[in-house]
Amino acid sequence: MDEELVKLLIGIAVIIISIIVLYIRSGSKKSLYEFVLSSLMKFWDRLVKLLVVVAVIWFGVRVVAHLLRRIL
Repeated sequence: MDEELVKLLIGIAVIIISIIVLYIRSGSKKSLYEFVLSSLMKFWDRLVKLLVVVAVIWFGVRVVAHLLRRIL
């Protein structure tokens, strides 16, 4: 077997095992599918909010830099 394929399979196995462990530890009454889906939705929600904040800060810095160049 190719070494990269083995690494990929080990990585997938680790992710699956960690998801199952998190599901069992949460004691959730939801199905595993609903647990994973809701976790992904929370993650994407946080990621989108973070990207929006970063974009606003970046845009603000660009506007301030442009204004300072015109003033100075």
